[in-house]
Amino acid sequence: MRVISLLLLSLSLAAYSQETPASPKIGELVTDRPDFTESAEVVPKGWLQWESGFQFDRAGDSRGYTFGAPLLRFGITKKFELRLATDGVVGQRDSLDPIHRGMADSSVGFKYKFKDESKWLPSFSIIPAVSLPTGHSAFTSSKADPGVKFALGKDVPLGFSVSSNINYNSLSDGIGRYNQSAMTLSVGHGFGERFAGYWELYSFNCDERSSGRMTVFQTGVTTAVGQNTQLDVSVGRRLTAVGPDWMVAFGWATRHPLGFTSWFKR
Repeated sequence: MRVISLLLLSLSLAAYSQETPASPKIGELVTDRPDFTESAEVVPKGWLQWESGFQFDRAGDSRGYTFGAPLLRFGITKKFELRLATDGVVGQRDSLDPIHRGMADSSVGFKYKFKDESKWLPSFSIIPAVSLPTGHSAFTSSKADPGVKFALGKDVPLGFSVSSNINYNSLSDGIGRYNQSAMTLSVGHGFGERFAGYWELYSFNCDERSSGRMTVFQTGVTTAVGQNTQLDVSVGRRLTAVGPDWMVAFGWATRHPLGFTSWFKR
């Protein structure tokens, strides 16, 4: 995990060293945070997009946090991006056990955009990924766990946008493998030139093998800082017996050119 963390850091620093052109051709910054729903959009070709943040949550007597949670997205072609991710440093504590702290597992994958949005149909992308057992013993599954997300997105009347994911994962624990599915629905709306808000529902059939369905409502606000940076804050709460009593998150996203657009053809 240390090697992957150093790689993420070095790539991020390299991206910051590039001069960022103020070109309207690059388009609007679209991120996969702060909502749980992944967008159907890909990073522009030849650009690195770095998304990160931290979250605090509570479920009964248990307290938890994640810090860092970097997602690195590399635009390879107009429709294809590579992705490296981890939840970063994870901490968990309850009234009976001492605090557990360590790195989470990492994942590698890609996003491919099959279809742009049309008048009546949404944009559509697929996001396969594999979670790798690189984390601390308290937070790792100890095996490679594959999964796939199907992402949809559509602008609708009155300035709203709607996005949704259908997710399937093959997860592992000390007993063996089990399947997890999830569905999400997120509605967004802009407020002026810099601000946007969203309202989201997402639901798992099981967060762990022994748990029931978990459904969470989450809402948040983002603000643009120039053309290539975004800040966000969000809060969430469970709607079922399973899940966090509450959670609050803060984060950011930024993108920078990497200077290799000529390596790849459309």
